Amino acid sequence: MWSAALGIDAPVGPVRIDTTSGVRAVPPPLARTGWWQDGMEPGARAGAILIAGHVDSARAGPGAFFRLREANAGDRVQVTTRNGRTFTYRVVSVARYLKSRLPTSVYSSGG
Repeated sequence: MWSAALGIDAPVGPVRIDTTSGVRAVPPPLARTGWWQDGMEPGARAGAILIAGHVDSARAGPGAFFRLREANAGDRVQVTTRNGRTFTYRVVSVARYLKSRLPTSVYSSGG
């Protein structure tokens, strides 16, 4: 995942939701991000393409999404897949939630 405006350049790997606890997995290394495999793949024309990452850690410092709070409508984000295809997305809205209050609707496969 790459965004010049936000200074983000982070590898993306597949992750799933832990059905036992209902929690989405996020890659342990702070510099990595995770694409939610149960949603749509990058490049899909409809549905939710969800990429998650760490903002920071009290022990390890900034994560891949440390500057994500600076995102604005109109910013561009690029995702390059394993096969080398690059997809460009435009931020259309920004909403902030406490982790404990993240609405489950973000996991909708319908978008």
